[in-house]
Amino acid sequence: MPAIPLPGVRGMLRHADPHLITMTEYEWRERTDQGARFFWAGRFARQWKIETRLKDELVWTTLSPPYEPSVLQALRDVLWAKYQRRKLPFEVVHEIDCQLPEEARLTTDQKGGGLTKSRRADAE
Repeated sequence: MPAIPLPGVRGMLRHADPHLITMTEYEWRERTDQGARFFWAGRFARQWKIETRLKDELVWTTLSPPYEPSVLQALRDVLWAKYQRRKLPFEVVHEIDCQLPEEARLTTDQKGGGLTKSRRADAE
């Protein structure tokens, strides 16, 4: 089936048939000193791809792993909100939790999202 151009945040060509799209996408933005910064994260075959750009820029910059803890924490917050609305399995949130450093995990638990330290040990 031919791809048709549809307006979107990234300006990608999206397939007309939604069953052909297999990558799960997440978008969020943050305010910085330079202005609004947009983030896009895609998950395909348990691999994450994260891209970012400023509002004024036209080209997306692909971030390379290992990702910064602040970016992973923001992605985790987006995923946690989807998990609470039952739009996402917990395993996806847990994948990001495993990539976060230990001090960031404790901050996440204190905010009320995720596993406590004792339950995390049982899950691993």
